[in-house]
Amino acid sequence: MSGTIPLQDRRNDRRTTQASKHSVPAESKKGGGKQSSLPFLKQDSYTDLVLVVEDKKLYLNRSLLGCASTYFNQVLSEHQHDKKKTDTMELQIVGNVYQEFVDLLSVLHPAVNKDLNERTALRLLPLLEEYKMDVMKDKCEKVLMSSLKKLPLDAKPVVTSSFKNKKDDPADILVKYMKVAESGNSKNVLDQCVKMFSESDVSLDELKASPHVSHRIKAQVFQNRMDSTLEKLSKVEAELEQEKQENEALRKRKGGKSGSMDDMSKTQPTPSKGGPARARRYKTFGNKVSISGSTSQLN
Repeated sequence: MSGTIPLQDRRNDRRTTQASKHSVPAESKKGGGKQSSLPFLKQDSYTDLVLVVEDKKLYLNRSLLGCASTYFNQVLSEHQHDKKKTDTMELQIVGNVYQEFVDLLSVLHPAVNKDLNERTALRLLPLLEEYKMDVMKDKCEKVLMSSLKKLPLDAKPVVTSSFKNKKDDPADILVKYMKVAESGNSKNVLDQCVKMFSESDVSLDELKASPHVSHRIKAQVFQNRMDSTLEKLSKVEAELEQEKQENEALRKRKGGKSGSMDDMSKTQPTPSKGGPARARRYKTFGNKVSISGSTSQLN
């Protein structure tokens, strides 16, 4: 039994089409290396689903995609009644996403169980959103959030694991993350990028020039940066005003002390060379004592 049933995707005008349901012979694979040894590149006794991507076939058990993706679960369930137990269902994926599916299945397939790294997460996030693989998408977001928090915003251009052999400054990296986050509808990653752009001195030139970031996000970053600058200026203005008031109070205190000391110097008599002004001078002449201001004689 065969048929062609287009199923319109909700995001990027990509269609998953059920092309046919029949036993599919194993496809010969040329070349060597690790990728050619992946279990889903050849048919085995568990194969009951074939994905055709860019005219290449990926051999799976439908439970692998059905459990991981609400989208594929719906597609497989809708056509389950048309399938015999001996049939192998074939689904055609429209779009240049063969490598993305290889990366996805390398992480998802229990016989491979590849670690999810930053580079793979960036590649997979839009695909996971498109095919509604929420659990895997959540894992990708955690990997990307962890990588973002380690990004030194004040550093010189660095080589990241996602873009080997290419030096990127923090602005380049943030723009690439924002592009992926918007395409993959990842609010967590997008909010983190906006926050890092807004609260740092990273150049906005790359963001402004990027055609891949929406005007809404650009406007949000520019507004946040402006608000942050105004807040900093307000703090500086408040500190200057406080310093001005403290200097004025200090000047008044010094002025008051200086005036009272001047008044005291005017009212008190000037000390004489012989001693304090109020001390009486006296001399003795035999039995006579002469005291300035009055004289008495002692016999």
